[in-house]
Amino acid sequence: MKNGIIFTILLAVAGVFKLVGKIIKSLFEVLTGLVVFFGLYIPLFYLVFGLLLLGFTDFRFGGTGVYQILYYIGLGISCLAALIISIRNFFVRPLSHVFAPLRRHREEAAERASREDDREYYERGEGRRPYDRYDYDEEYRRDRRDYDDGYYGSSRRYADPAEGDPYDRNFSPRGYGEARPYPQEGYGYTRNDPRPPYRYEQGGEEQGAPYGYADRRPMQEEQERPLIYYSKRRPGVLVKEYSDRFELFEEDATGRRFIGTEYKDD
Repeated sequence: MKNGIIFTILLAVAGVFKLVGKIIKSLFEVLTGLVVFFGLYIPLFYLVFGLLLLGFTDFRFGGTGVYQILYYIGLGISCLAALIISIRNFFVRPLSHVFAPLRRHREEAAERASREDDREYYERGEGRRPYDRYDYDEEYRRDRRDYDDGYYGSSRRYADPAEGDPYDRNFSPRGYGEARPYPQEGYGYTRNDPRPPYRYEQGGEEQGAPYGYADRRPMQEEQERPLIYYSKRRPGVLVKEYSDRFELFEEDATGRRFIGTEYKDD
C-alpha cells in the first residue's frame, strides 16, 4: 500500500514537471517569435557585444568618452533597424497580401491590352517596315528566286499521264550502261537501257493517281503565300501574315524560333 502511494506521488510530480516544461517551451517559442517579428534580435546582439566589452576591456556604461558615444550611436542604429523590421512585418506585408490579387489582375489586363494593340497594328499594316529601307525583308523581296519556301508544285504531272512521265526514260543504274558481255571485237560502248527491269508499272486503276496510289488525292494546286515582314512594335519578331492569321517568329543568334499564332477577328 505504501509503495503504491509513493509511486502515485512520483507520477504526479513527473506530470507536473512535464506540464511546467511544456509551458516554459511554449513561452520560449512565443518570446522568440516576438523578438524575430519585431526585429529585437539586432539590439539584443548589440547589448551582448557591449557586455563583452564591459567584461574584457576598460569600457564602462554611462561615460562620456569617445568609445561610449560611438557605442550609443551604434545602439541607436540597431534600435532603428528593429523599428523598420517591425513596421515591415506589422503593416507592409499584410497590406501586400491584401493588394496582391488586385496587382495580378492589373498585370493580366495590361498583357491582354498589349496583345490587342499588336493585333490591331498587324491588321492595319502599321507593323510592316517601309519597302524603301534596306533590311533583310527588302533583300528577301528583291532577290526573288524561282521557288518559295514551303510551296509545293502542282501534282498534275504525277496524276495526268498526258503531262509526261516524272521518271527519266533514259535510266541507267548508277550512270553506267546495262551489264553486257564484252564484244568479240574488243571494248566498245553499250547503249543505256531505256527501262530497267525492276521498274514499277502502274495498272489500270492506278493510272492517273499520284505516286502510284489510287486512294491518294493530288496535292492542292495553289497554296497561300504569306506576306513576310518584321514587326515595328516588337523588334526582332518576324511576321508571316495569312488571310486569317499571323504567325510570329523570334530571331536570335541561334536561329529562328516559333512564338505563336494570332488569328484575325472576323
